[in-house]
Parts: sequence; structure tokens; C-alpha cells
Amino acid sequence: MNRPYLHIVQAKLTRVTSGGRYIAEIDGLRFLAIMPVILHHLSERMIKYYPQEVSGTYEGQFFPYLVSRGSIGVLLFFAISGFILALPFARYYAGAGKEISLKKYYRRRLTRLEPPYILWMTLFACILLLRGVYTGETLIGHYLSSIFYVHYFVYQEFSIINPVAWSLEIEIQFYLLAPLLAKLVFKYLPERRRAVLLAAVIIGWIVCMQLAGWNRAPLKFTLLGQLPYFLTGYWVANWYLFHKKNPSSKQLIWDLLGVSAFISMLFSWSEEGILTVIFVAALAILMLAAFNGKLLPAVLRYPWISIIGGMCYTIYLTHLPLLELLFQFSSQLAFQGPYWLHLIMQVGVCLPVLLLLSAIFFLYTEKPFMKKDAFRRLWKNTTLVELVTRE
Repeated sequence: MNRPYLHIVQAKLTRVTSGGRYIAEIDGLRFLAIMPVILHHLSERMIKYYPQEVSGTYEGQFFPYLVSRGSIGVLLFFAISGFILALPFARYYAGAGKEISLKKYYRRRLTRLEPPYILWMTLFACILLLRGVYTGETLIGHYLSSIFYVHYFVYQEFSIINPVAWSLEIEIQFYLLAPLLAKLVFKYLPERRRAVLLAAVIIGWIVCMQLAGWNRAPLKFTLLGQLPYFLTGYWVANWYLFHKKNPSSKQLIWDLLGVSAFISMLFSWSEEGILTVIFVAALAILMLAAFNGKLLPAVLRYPWISIIGGMCYTIYLTHLPLLELLFQFSSQLAFQGPYWLHLIMQVGVCLPVLLLLSAIFFLYTEKPFMKKDAFRRLWKNTTLVELVTRE
């Protein structure tokens, strides 16, 4: 592939931001969030589809346990959501940005996120129906509950159409409350003590989670059980806006802290209170390292890292059904061998296909709706293909 064509592909796949302010490190963090999720679900498929004489040897091993911690990526996504939604409100309350129209804010969430979500959930429901996995009578209730983000509330279980949608239900709960939370944090908490007070709120909420049982199902799968991770994003946004250092002050120590924080997250993800506090602290350090380090920010800003991170919504929505499909074929490659070798092999086989298909899906089912005028142009009979190719 020649270099000019490579630049064209990168430009096509680069995410469009609503505010026009692009922070490459954030998309790099999204990459860091989506990859553990993919590896976790890929490992689950290995255990599910490999012969018992192969997968049975994985039980109790350290490496499979480590990969199974991939759900920490979802909590990193929550913190990133807190960061990006807090930032414009924080700028406004600090007098450094324009007022945020709540009407435009909610409309943007609706027009940006709903079209690809409804499209994929509808497609997956149709596939399940056509394959006879579930009856239409069973599917309709699960489908409507999933579409309106109340599936776990109604059924007390993950969506049978796309299990990963549980986290999107919590994201929607947060989106609804984000402006109010931003007002409470950035308008009413004094700037000089805001970081300390917000940290106290986060720790206090974790204590409440322990005492009231919000950290256990079913409330674990609501905003009550996940709010500290979003508020961690608010805490980092406060630092980013008011205390961000100059590029010349970046230090290697932050790279070491960032790597250590990520490793700490793997082992501290738990329902236990003290471990949750450690996890949240590590989460904050990781995000700070993404801006303060010398090497880590450069890695996160690397074009293909940030591009894949920018496609994470499409990847997240489609990766589990795609892995189920791919493993119908790749599971036949199983042999008597160590877990790590199988994992590397499956990553080499499945990940390129997954990323290629996700890139195509991103171009035609998500990126068009990143543009503010997407629905107006579609109303004027512009096709999704034209919205993509006219860039």
C-alpha cells in the first residue's frame, strides 16, 4: 500500500468530533479499553468452543485469569465518558467556553448514538429469529427492552440479542444526568478544593455502594453501582482544564505510573470496597499518565491506535456476534498446546478480520451520524454512501 493511499484511508477512518476539539490521547485510551474486552470475549469463545480436553486444561491457570479481567476496559470507557461529557460544561462554568444548550446536548446524544445501536440490535435480532434460536414472541420483549435501554431492569439479565449492551444501558443513565452532575461539580464546588472534594465524593459513594449493596447485582448494573468510574472522568477533566502541564514538563515517571496503574487495575477490579478505591485511583493515574508521560501519550496518539480507538463504539457493538461467527471456523484450529499459544493464534486469525469488518461498519453505520447535519442531508435524499464518500 503506498503512503498517499494510506493517508486517505486514515482520513476516512478518523472520528468526527461534535465540538471540533479532537484529543488523540482519548481515542488512544479507547483503544486501551476495547482491546481487553475483545481479548476477554475471545478467550471465552476458546473455552466455549474448544474440545474439553483442550479448554479443560485452562482452569486455574494464571494467564487465562488475567485475560478474563478484560471487563476493566468497560470501566475505563465509563471514565472516558465522564471526561468527554464533563469537559465542555467545565469550560463553560470556568468562563472559557460557550453555554451548552441542553436541547442540543440531548439531541446530539440521540442522533449520534441511536442509529447504529438500533440498526445493529435489529439486525442481530433478525438473525436470531431466522436461525430459530428464539421465537418471535420471545425476541420481541427482549428487543424492545434492549432498544429502550431497560433490558437488565426488566429481565435481570444481559440482553439475549447482544449481551454487551448492559454497559450501554448504564451509559444512557449517565448521559441523562451528566449535565446536572457537571453543574454540581464545576459550578458549585470551589475550584481550589474541587479535586479534593470530588475525590471525597467518589470514595463516599464507594462506601455507600458497600453499605447499600449497590456493588452487587442487580443494582451493580445500574448507575448506582458504576457512578464512581464516571466521576473519575470528571476528576480528570477538572485536572485537564485547570492543571494540565506544558508538553515540555512531560516525564518518564508518568509512563511508569501509567503502566503500573493498568496492571493494578487488572488485580484490583473487585466488589470489595478498599480494592474499588485502589482501582479508581489507578484509573485516574492511567488517564493522567496519558497526558503527562513522554512515551505513553506518543503511543496513544499513534494514528492507527487512535483510529481503532475512535471506532470503538462500532467495534463494541459488533465484536461479540462477529467472534461467535468467526469461531465456528477458527475453533477447528484447536490442538493440544498451552493457552498462550492458542490465544496468540486466535488473535492472529480473528483480530484482523474483526478490525477490517468493523472499519467497514464504522464507515457506513456510525461515522455518517457523527456529522451534525447527517439527518438533514439524509432528508434531502443523500445516501449513507454519499455521506461517506463526499468527505
